[in-house]
Amino acid sequence: MDSTPHTDALLAALAATAHGDNTAAHAYLDGVFARRDPAEGTEVAVGCARLIVRCLRVHEPSGGSWTVAAPPGDDGRPGDIEALDPVDVFGARVIVAVANGDEDLAMALHHAEAQHPDPDRYPAVLAALFRSAATVLGHQPGPPGVPAAREPRP
Repeated sequence: MDSTPHTDALLAALAATAHGDNTAAHAYLDGVFARRDPAEGTEVAVGCARLIVRCLRVHEPSGGSWTVAAPPGDDGRPGDIEALDPVDVFGARVIVAVANGDEDLAMALHHAEAQHPDPDRYPAVLAALFRSAATVLGHQPGPPGVPAAREPRP
């Protein structure tokens, strides 16, 4: 990510959270929600998706693209994505858009979600993406010889 005041603050909060400092996450996200700055909200959504994609080393598949699908039901038939938590679906769609190299779509998804009539939903989707990015950053094992940001506790 390019260094901007928004990305620097996001990365600092994610790094602190990945190392177990949840106070940093709360302070950072509370500030984002209080300022209601559209550029900052976009950076949280798209920036977290970029970090997840890079940490998981997700690349556009050869000759195709990533998609979002619901897990199969108990009967083995394809699941219904509309039955899933919309907060999780939003996060998955933004991550998939970034993985497919379509940041314009990721930003459009963010802007649409920012206009959702439920005032609690937008903070929930940003917080969920932030938690996902912090989890990936802090707990996703890297390649051999590269430790996770925080070692698991026994």
